[in-house]
Amino acid sequence: MMFNKIENEVDQLEFIDVIQRLGVAYHFSNEIRNILDIIYNNQTSKLEKNLHATALKFRLLRQHHYDISTDVFDSFQDELSGFKKDQILDVEGVEGILSMYEASFHSFEDETILDEARDFTSKFLKDFLNQNGDSHLSLQISHALELPLHWRVPRWEASCFINIYEKQQNKNDVLLHFAKLDFNILQSVYQEELKYTSRWWKETEIGEKLRFVRDRFVENFIWNVGMSFNPEFEYFRKVLTKANALITIIDDVYDVYGTLEELELFTEAIERWDLNAIDSLPDYMQICYQTLYNYVNEVEFEMLNKTGYSIAPYLKREREIETGDIPKSIQCYMMETGASETEAREHVKSMMDTIWKKMNKEACSSAFSKNFIELSINLGRMALFIYQHGDGHTIQDPEIQNRIQSLIWNHIPIISTKC
Repeated sequence: MMFNKIENEVDQLEFIDVIQRLGVAYHFSNEIRNILDIIYNNQTSKLEKNLHATALKFRLLRQHHYDISTDVFDSFQDELSGFKKDQILDVEGVEGILSMYEASFHSFEDETILDEARDFTSKFLKDFLNQNGDSHLSLQISHALELPLHWRVPRWEASCFINIYEKQQNKNDVLLHFAKLDFNILQSVYQEELKYTSRWWKETEIGEKLRFVRDRFVENFIWNVGMSFNPEFEYFRKVLTKANALITIIDDVYDVYGTLEELELFTEAIERWDLNAIDSLPDYMQICYQTLYNYVNEVEFEMLNKTGYSIAPYLKREREIETGDIPKSIQCYMMETGASETEAREHVKSMMDTIWKKMNKEACSSAFSKNFIELSINLGRMALFIYQHGDGHTIQDPEIQNRIQSLIWNHIPIISTKC
């Protein structure tokens, strides 16, 4: 086992970081937990003068929900002037700056040293990129500046990082080969799941009978791959893909197609949750209602058999009664405040940053399981994945289509490596 051969703390941290980014860390969950427990509880660690090691340690511990303090950065902070920019540039390479940049996105609210670190490292890395555009390190920096690691969907990061890691001179060929095989194997798993859920979609005949709805079944599936890619969560992906498809359909009914009177009837039927209520609905709504009714009862029955508990009391509904397109957050802010589009976008970015800080804090103190916490955070990551370059769920965006191809269909070529 490769972990047994690594004794140096920095080497252990770097190895964990690499296998996480390659997408194979789920095979070594216990080993990673044991190492991080030791590192977290080690009060004699001497990493304080190494920015790269300190930032990497901080990031990995926060990522795994250890409540590590920003005090580890005290030696890089000046009481009067804040972050020791000049000193760090004198003693640290670009690697340390990049590590600090990535660590800064794991901040809680009011952790000003990390806010300052993010501002400084972002500017430094952008300047470095302008002057050193062709190096391998520049590729990593460009990747990080586009979207920080903490905000990236793990499976998408694996597909990107495998290509980056392959170009590194100090790469582990065995590990790289394993990561490629694992990625391709999971692709085959997802393809089989997509076949199953696609058959269900065709059997409902909704796409044929309701021409006004968005046919985004693959996009509905990719949301769940992004939220939880592990093979063991196959049932989760299948069930949630169906749910996403139904949510998209009902969203179109409310936002685009239904009249106010029809929507009131549909809402009342949902609230009654009685199949007899279907008779009061127009034909197209009867199709939606019947499919939704069958799906919910099917999931309730399956969960009752699997767990012995009924999920019926926990089923929630969301009511919307207006027709027409729902105003987006940026449009709302512009209308409410008179701000320009640029100002509105900056305001929304600030709100997103605040929410990420709150999620970071909750992840380190939540009583929920690690799987549930990761799934919840990945939902936020998937929102960025889908909407980063526009509405990738509603519009056939080329960038999103390329990403989906990479995640589901395009196998990574396996080239023989020296073992």
